[in-house]
This record gives sequence, C-alpha cells and structure tokens, in this order.
Amino acid sequence: MSESSLAGRYIILGELGSGGMGRVYHARDSRMDREVAVKVLLREGADDSYLTRFQREAKAISSLDHPSIVRVLDFGLTEDNDPFMVLDLVPGRGLDGYAKEHAPLDAETVIDLTGRIADAMQHAHKNGVIHRDLKPSNIMVQEEGDTLRPLILDFGIAKIDSGSEGIKTLTRTGQMIGSPRYMSPEQARGERPDGRSDIYSLACMAFELLTGKPVFEGDTAFETIEMHLNKRAPSLSESNQSLEFDPRLERVIARALLKNREDRFETMSEFKEALDECKQAVPADTIEPGGKQKNTLGPVLIGTVVFAAALFPVLGILFMDSTDKSIYQPEKAEHKGALSPKSSEIADNNFESALNSRLGNKYGEDHCLRLDGEEVEAGLPGGDEKIQIVWLSNCSVDKKRIDKISLYPNINRIYLEKCRLGPGTLRHLAKLSGKQDRPFLRGLMKLWLVECELTSEDLATIATMKNLEQLKLSRNKGLTARALGRLALLPRLRTLTMNSCAIDDRDMEALATIPSLEHLYVIDNPDISEEGLKPFQNRRRLAIYVEDNDAFSESNLKRLQKKFGVNIYIDQRSPLPSI
Repeated sequence: MSESSLAGRYIILGELGSGGMGRVYHARDSRMDREVAVKVLLREGADDSYLTRFQREAKAISSLDHPSIVRVLDFGLTEDNDPFMVLDLVPGRGLDGYAKEHAPLDAETVIDLTGRIADAMQHAHKNGVIHRDLKPSNIMVQEEGDTLRPLILDFGIAKIDSGSEGIKTLTRTGQMIGSPRYMSPEQARGERPDGRSDIYSLACMAFELLTGKPVFEGDTAFETIEMHLNKRAPSLSESNQSLEFDPRLERVIARALLKNREDRFETMSEFKEALDECKQAVPADTIEPGGKQKNTLGPVLIGTVVFAAALFPVLGILFMDSTDKSIYQPEKAEHKGALSPKSSEIADNNFESALNSRLGNKYGEDHCLRLDGEEVEAGLPGGDEKIQIVWLSNCSVDKKRIDKISLYPNINRIYLEKCRLGPGTLRHLAKLSGKQDRPFLRGLMKLWLVECELTSEDLATIATMKNLEQLKLSRNKGLTARALGRLALLPRLRTLTMNSCAIDDRDMEALATIPSLEHLYVIDNPDISEEGLKPFQNRRRLAIYVEDNDAFSESNLKRLQKKFGVNIYIDQRSPLPSI
C-alpha cells in the first residue's frame, strides 16, 4: 500500500496482521506526528451502499469516548475505495495471550476486569453501538498495580443499534457475526443482536477466565455453535471441579448465560452491579494464585490482535430436544466441601474451636456446616458469620434448633434430610423471616426438606417463604394436589425437586400453576403419564426431568417434546442446574 492510498496523511510502516475482513497496518500520522494503527476493510465487490453504511457506522463508533475503548481517530477510503479506520496505537497485551499463561484467574481480578468491560460496553450501548464480537482476542490489557485495565478493540465490525436511528448493518440479515466460543444463541440463529447479546459474550469470557475452560467447545466450530443453541451452560464448579466459587458469582454468570436473552440482565450496568455485589464475597485469603503472577506487559502494537470475525451461513437450528450428556450427578452435587466435625472433637466440648479449625475446607467461597445424628444432638455452635449452609440429617429439628440456626447471619441455604420436624417448626422458620433483627431468612434461597414426613399444612407454610428460588421435597409422600398448588405463591421459585414423591398427573396439574418454574425434577414417580405433561404445554423455558418412568423413553421423547412444546429429560446425566 502506498502513502497516497491513505489520503497522503498516514505513512505505512509495516503490516501487523491480516484476516478474512482486511488488514491491520502500523502507520505514522504525518499531520499529528504520532504512530497509529490503520485497519483496512476489504469490500470484495460490495455495492456503493456498503460505503454509505460504513461511513454512518464509523461516524457513530468514532464518537465513543471511554477509557476502556480504543479510540477511532479517523476513517475514510483508500485509492481502491476500500474503507479504513485509524485507531490509537496503545501499549498492552491481548487478553487471550495473558489468559493462556495465567488462567484460571482469581475471582477478584475477573470481577474487576469484567466490570470495567461492562462499564465501557454500557457507554457504547447508550450511544447505539453493539459490538457483536466480544472475545479475549478483542480485549487488550494493561497492568495497573494489582489490576488489569481492559481496552476494547474491533468496534470496526460493530453494529449500530437499528432501534435508535434505523441504520442498516454492514452484514446481511441471516449471517452470523461472532466467534463460536463466545457467540450468543440469537447470533447463532442469525437473529438481530442487541446489548444482551454482548452480555452473553462477556459472560462467556468471564467464565473462561474464572475456570480456565470455555463454556462450550466442540470438535468443530459447528458443534460449538450448536452447543450454544441447545446445551445448558455448566456452572463454574461443574466446569472446573478443582476450584471453589461463591454461589453469588455462580448465579450472576449463570443468568448472563441464559439461552433466552429476555432472561439475562437487561443492561451492562445491571450486569456490572451484580458483579460488584460479588466483590464482598471474595476474601483475600481465598484467591487462587492463577491471576496473582505479575507480568510486565511490554508495549504491543494494537494490530497484533487480528480483527477478522467468523462468518457462517445461517444454521437455523432451534433444537429443544438436546441430548447432550455430562457427568453431572444431581443427588451428589451438594456434598463437596461440607464441614462435619469428628465425634471426638464434639466429645471434647470444644466443638466451635474444632469447627473453626476445619473452615479451610470450602464449599464454594461460602462454608457448609454439615452435622448428622448425634452430632446435632450435641449442640450447634454459635453464629459463625462464615457459615452460609447448614445441613442437618437424621435428627430432630424443633423451634429451639431453628433459633440456633438463625444466629448464623449469612445463611442462604438450609438442608434437612431425614429429620423429624417438631410441631410448628416450619411455621417458626417462616415467622423469623419477618424479623428485622434476624436477617438470615431474608437471604434464604434454597431449602431442602428431604424425607421429612411433610404434611399438606407444611406446604402451606413453605409457600409463605417468598425468597425461595430452589426447593427440594424429595421422598415426601402423601402430599395433596391442593397443597402442591400453594407453591404457586412463591414468586421466585425456579427449581422444584420432587423425586420419589408418588405424585401423579393430577399433582402435575397443580405444579403447572407455578409461574416462575424453570426446572422440575419428578424422577421416580411412575404414576406420571404423558397426560401429566399437558398442563405444561408450550412452557418452552421449562425443563422437566422424568427419569425412572416407563411412560417416557428415548423412542418417544422427541414426539412428546413436539406434542407438548416443553423440554423433557430422561437421563440424569443431561445438563442439570446445581441444586
């Protein structure tokens, strides 16, 4: 390329990289006497309307002014009528290369980095610009003390939000823009992306930085894209079982990775706020060393990150009947890292000291106190603020024991298994939720009452616990359909597990009244027939797990899913949420 091909102003010093959409050059701005990066996009026979759209989009992108966005300084046409953009040439290193050396990074670093990117993207979205190809290779990082400052690249292929000015995009409808590892489901279907599509891609990046593994990775790009379309995203803990993650962070990332964009965070600001709330849950002494290693990031030219995007034909894949398998075992998921002091420690009357000595064994970045039988009868320790899960089994639970549990200020999960509930115990548990001096129940999101001989009256009490998101009632039989219908009063209930409860089609009709339900486990309930699915018709965001039931098999699964419009799983190895 000659000097004159760039308006007589930008002197080309060398080529930095190239890709399917163009080339990146190291250049000097002779007018301003500074070095810049020049990206030349190849038209490849596009008509003149392409140039008009490019000019409109480039003008909008160049208006972005944020410390975490690499500035577009100028744009124009070469002598060959290929459009080009001129960008700041800044020191830094590609996040993809940094992650290869250091991932998994510690949670504190990832939360801060992702929050900064989200803040920059909120600025872009407010100005009507959607990136559409957020990925580590499009992010540069600079070290600033103990933190990483991101610089977002490649807004040159970004899309102007057509909802704001009616501007057409540089690509045709039905084409997918993005990279398979980080592509939102709607982009994979060739649909118009919006800000929530960028949120999905950013969550994919955060997931990979936290776990050291991508959310999905098939043997081919096609397989990876199909996974984004059909396969439930694993939790952080499922992806890397050697690491522990705070449940609040798990929930934030999981929400940002939901298939339906309507269910994700509405804006980047909302995503960032949720991440910021997780910062309080990351104590300094629990950080893994991955991101702690200090690297002196020398100046690297911006163009070393190739800006080509992956273009694929429309897949048009909208499978509901994914049969992807994982090794996840739902009934064992919560056992990891539970704390159970030895009997000898209790006998020494130094229970609390023994417990504290064992708190290095983490469950995520919260802590689980697990006691069984006579250990419970020996007495619960005082309200340690580190404890977030209390798991009791094979014991009696009365009002006094609930009072003791309520002294833990940060409880968000209570698991009771094979416990004898005293008169009024659940009513007392629910009553405490209204007391301002007992904050623990206001944060209670998960409740297990497994094989606790529950009554229909107990379900009416549970229905008053408005913060519940996950409820497990397995191996409780004799519950009436009318009582089950009361669970519809729980506005946030997303996951309900009723394995081995002897429920039938009439009971399923009652459960179908729960409006917020996303996951229903009714494994080992042989009295449920095909008709039991009818009340759930066209609940496309709901997954029902019906293993150990002769009415459901691999041979009729697709027919039933098509008939009722609901996701059905008959293999417990199918992707499941963490309950």
